[in-house]
Amino acid sequence: MLVALVRAYQDSVRPNVSTNGLEERDMAFEAGLLSPMETELTVYATRKRGRVLGLLRDMESWGWVAMQTAPPHGAYHVFLEGEGIAAVQEHLRPWWSKFLDRFRSPG
Repeated sequence: MLVALVRAYQDSVRPNVSTNGLEERDMAFEAGLLSPMETELTVYATRKRGRVLGLLRDMESWGWVAMQTAPPHGAYHVFLEGEGIAAVQEHLRPWWSKFLDRFRSPG
């Protein structure tokens, strides 16, 4: 989900994501957690929303994202935090770079 949020932030077609955030359901769909049928509001609200919000709360507790509720419909908008950027950068580092870090001396 974090990688999907970073991709949305970097997408030049959607410049408003950095100011308005990405809606929780859209983020879950882009992360591949929901099928197109499951993005329908009734299915999502009754079956999937609890799991998605659980993941988002975990990510928020780690400092990766911040969540704000949107008043009319109560959906959360998710914003990327600095710790989240660092986590994605570490995740996307090549394997050989992580391997070589094991042999480098600290400091």
